[in-house]
Order: sequence, then structure tokens, then C-alpha cells
Amino acid sequence: MRLTVAVAASAEMGSAVQLAAGDATGAPRGPFPSTIPEAFGINYELWNEPNITLFWPKPDPDAYMALVAETVSAIRAEDPSALILGGALSPKDMQDELDVEFITRCLERGLLKHVDAISWHPYNLAQPEQAREQIAALRALVDQHAPVGRRIELFASEIGYDATGPEEADTLRFHGSFLPRMFLSNLSLGVPTVWYEVTPNSGRFSLIERPRDANKGQYVFPKRIAWGFKPGVAAVRVLSEALRGFSVARRLEIGDAKTDFVLELQNGRRRALAAWTTVEAGHELTIPLPAGSGTLVSYEAVRGDEAEQLRLMGKDESGVRMPVEWEAGGLKLAVNGWPKYLLTAEAAGR
Repeated sequence: MRLTVAVAASAEMGSAVQLAAGDATGAPRGPFPSTIPEAFGINYELWNEPNITLFWPKPDPDAYMALVAETVSAIRAEDPSALILGGALSPKDMQDELDVEFITRCLERGLLKHVDAISWHPYNLAQPEQAREQIAALRALVDQHAPVGRRIELFASEIGYDATGPEEADTLRFHGSFLPRMFLSNLSLGVPTVWYEVTPNSGRFSLIERPRDANKGQYVFPKRIAWGFKPGVAAVRVLSEALRGFSVARRLEIGDAKTDFVLELQNGRRRALAAWTTVEAGHELTIPLPAGSGTLVSYEAVRGDEAEQLRLMGKDESGVRMPVEWEAGGLKLAVNGWPKYLLTAEAAGR
């Protein structure tokens, strides 16, 4: 039995827990523990990266489809409400490209007759927004092969960014901004996303700082010592708190379409905006809004000064909050790689 619990971004802002299980054949084994809250739901991802030799010695779409057919039948018999994900693709040759050939052959052999969604693992991207190209390509392929009247969802079920290097502390701060950007960008295209840590002893994609053994330099797992969160965790915490209950409504056409991102979010009649840029130096955007006021919420790591970051964040770690007002000409907002969230006066509950 392999049980995976992962942090995910749901359609409405906040966090969700996704569960997946299977044994060496891909089939479910035995009842699930009754202690798993039913509200979490159970998602089954069929195998893991069958398109690479690391997990399938001789990748073969026909063999994978045989596994899919038998496994789905067993899952549906035991858990009719299950959400079943097919594909589970590694990047092609473990690089940074979508494996179009493998998934196309699976689609041609009827994968969409069995599964509820297609999943893939867009690793090794230089920036989170590059996944948008893969989403568009995969969306076109899936729509082309979908049964009449069905819309098959896409699910980025495993993703991460390498956070190692000669200046690891600075790299972690920089890549900390990738997490909220990843969730927001993918959700703006309707794609839920799971952040994944590769192995327990690897810090490459980790969301947490593990204590190390002073003598051996290895990660240790103390039972009573709290692990420290990396900046990405705090950044996602700010995102979840600021935009709790909101859903991405659309991307606004503001600035450069390749590098600037301004998303409109709604929660009933309440409105919020999320804005950032992939341009490293940052710049100013003018967001066309009628005259008004609101609250600007942000998390931005302070280079080399964790104490100052904690001071700015405040005791509740809900982010740096600043009241803002703007005239009829719109809001002039300085943006960089760390998303900023504008809650209009109505959205802020005032």
C-alpha cells in the first residue's frame, strides 16, 4: 500500500488534502482506515510516471492501458465516488517537456473512457508560469479525444522546483515565491496542483527546513523538535489567509502578457486581485479601477534578515497589510516576483 498525503490548492482558495493509494499492481488493497475524514475524499492516481524507465523498465502505453482497465474496474467496485487520475506522466526523458507521444498513444487507446482526469508532473521548469504552455497543449489533446459531452479535468499532481545551490538560503527565498505563483497561475487555467517533496532525505523540493546532525550533516527526524518552515510555506499561508473563500474568475489583460499577471478573484459579490511579475527587477503596473480603497496584503522575504521578516509579518503571520487608496485613474502598484493581494474595501469586510 502506498498512501500519499499532499498539500494542494483547491478551486476555492485555501488548502485541501488529496489522498492516493495503490499496491505494486496498481490495484487498491483492503479498506481504507476509518480515521481518514470523508470530507478529504480519495483520489487514485494510476501508477507513477509509467513513461520513464525509473518506474516502468520498458515504458509501453499498451501495457499501461491494460493496467488502467483492470485497476479502474476494481476501484469503481469498491469506491464508486472515487476520482481516478490517469497518466501520471513524468516530463519527457526527465527533462522539462511534456511527453506528448506517450500520452497521445494512451488517449488513442481509450484512456479517457476509464478515468476522470489526466495528471502529469511538470518538473524542472525555470518558472511556474511555464506550465501554462504544457496546460494548453495537454488541454488541446484531451479535448480532441474526450468522449462526446464530457470535459476531462487536468491535474498537476506532482510539481516542485529545485531549491539547492551554492547560496541555498537565497535560493530558498527566491523559490519561496514560486509556490503561491504556481497555485495561482495553474488555478487561473482551472488546474488544481499538488506540491510534492521527492524523498524524505532530500531538501531539493522540500517545504520545510529539517534539523541536521551536527557531526554527519544528515537530516534527522527528532520527535520533539519543531521543524522550521521555508519561506514558501509562509507565502502560501499568506495566500490562503488573504484569499480564503475566493475563486479565480479571470486573468486581466494588464501589462506584458508574457511576464505580468493580474488575476481577478471573487467570493460572491466580494472582489480581490492578485498581481505579480516574472521580471526579476520588478516594475510598476497601473490597474484600472474606479476610485476606491482597500487593503494590500503581501509576503516578501527580506534578504538575509529573518528577524525583520518576522517583524513585518506580525505575530499571526497573516502577511504584511497596508491600507491603500486610489483615484479614478486606477491603482499604481509596484509588482515583483512575490504576489500581492488587493482586497477592495468590500472584500475586506468594511
